Amino acid sequence: NITIVYHNSEYPGEHAFRLKSSESEQVYALITPGELTGPAIFSVDLPVGNYTFELFDVVGDGFRDGNSVYTGGYVDLLVDGEVIFHVDEEFLNSIIFSFHVPLA
Repeated sequence: NITIVYHNSEYPGEHAFRLKSSESEQVYALITPGELTGPAIFSVDLPVGNYTFELFDVVGDGFRDGNSVYTGGYVDLLVDGEVIFHVDEEFLNSIIFSFHVPLA
């Protein structure tokens, strides 16, 4: 079980994400730009395998504004309650994180 915690920045309409299988390309979670307007938590049951989480920013400044000032947003990925990925920084247009879900 993976949990995606999204805490919006001052510009939530800029962000999108996709969680997909690295092997089959099947998409397990997809949020498009403008879809999130506030904090959100998503839980996804994933079978054993390799996955890719992609976080996008349509403006290209991540959780920073045009002057590189932090705007309060972040994303955490948790597997069984353990944080495996955290981002709260400038990441240009996208950041990609790959991980493996083992047998339970």
